[in-house]
Amino acid sequence: MAAVLVDTKGQQASLPLVDITGMGAVKNIRNEPGILKTHSLAEEVARRLLEREYVDDGRTKPLLIIRSDGEGSRESGLTRVQGVMRSLGDAVEFDPDRDSDIIKIIARSNDPEEAALISNMVAQAYYDRNLSGSRMRSRAIREFLEAQLHSKKASLDAAEGNLQQYMEQKGIVSLDEEAKKVIGDGNEPTG
Repeated sequence: MAAVLVDTKGQQASLPLVDITGMGAVKNIRNEPGILKTHSLAEEVARRLLEREYVDDGRTKPLLIIRSDGEGSRESGLTRVQGVMRSLGDAVEFDPDRDSDIIKIIARSNDPEEAALISNMVAQAYYDRNLSGSRMRSRAIREFLEAQLHSKKASLDAAEGNLQQYMEQKGIVSLDEEAKKVIGDGNEPTG
């Protein structure tokens, strides 16, 4: 079994609307098991398991979940991924804790080490997906703010240009030029 802590505060902070009821966090945590069960997450976990092939780092215990009728790698890559995904659907379940932001990832296998590995791989894939999503949101926000900065700077430059043109047409001397005259008059040697 593995457990993931869902950062509902971080998710709320990125939302443009204010949630004074606190129900947004409840809705988010309730949605997370559905996200954990998505096709794309299962596919990522299946690919990682197929790439790993063994439970242990010494490569002595093959993963049972990736074996197809004891034949191993007879199937094509896509078929193998789909087969492992089906097996994951049967072997993994998600149990959200009602009183916290924690979701338990429970994997079943005849080998307890494999069950632990599968649970941890699901948790890692979920973490990686959230991290990638956070980076994409941050990048989008940064790009939006940069575009706003450039837009506001262009507006400011245009307004300054219009003001300068107006002052020249009306013969208004800018404060900077007036200050230069005062400073210039004050620095003349007295004789």
